[in-house]
Amino acid sequence: MTDSRAAILSKLDKSSSQKWERPERIQPGFVTQSGELSEQLKQKLQAVHASVDIVPSAGRVEQSIADFLQRHQSPMEVGVTSGIDIDTLATDQGVVFYPCDDFAACHTVLTRSAYGIAETGTVVLPSSLQHPTLANFLPDNCIVMLNEADIVPYMEEALLKVQSCDEGMPRALNLISGPSKTADIEQTLVYGAHGPIQLHVIVIINGR
Repeated sequence: MTDSRAAILSKLDKSSSQKWERPERIQPGFVTQSGELSEQLKQKLQAVHASVDIVPSAGRVEQSIADFLQRHQSPMEVGVTSGIDIDTLATDQGVVFYPCDDFAACHTVLTRSAYGIAETGTVVLPSSLQHPTLANFLPDNCIVMLNEADIVPYMEEALLKVQSCDEGMPRALNLISGPSKTADIEQTLVYGAHGPIQLHVIVIINGR
């Protein structure tokens, strides 16, 4: 072994044996009260052309979905991921809910977010058998339910919660802030280039 190689390996060995300490967190971009998190999330999402409803209970979810579908002149049919119990969804607004197995064939899909990030207006969607990643990208309309209690101020807190859950860090973690859009072609803004054309988030105040 050459002297230079031995010196390099020696430095690497010393650095790997030292205790690593996390640097102090960068100063947060904003400071807010916990009761304002849902409104902060709503404002951030609306700023990037997502729609948001804050409803008092799960019983108002279907009304929000019906209004969204009528507003966009979409069929009153919604595919539901397996992690959501269809029997808990009301049907008095004319919306037909059905289990969605082929997300490419579903015009609108309803799924659930694990957490929301108020600072950036982001919904956190871990992948799992109950909530496949394809549900977040293939349909034209993506509707996401989120409990208000699961909204956190900053991204660091959301990532720590995902890491500390029983399932641990998933194979894929989708952080979505607004519908899919791009201006790569002639600087013309196009929606739905690589994901849903519309994103609708329903924040449930008493979701538990």
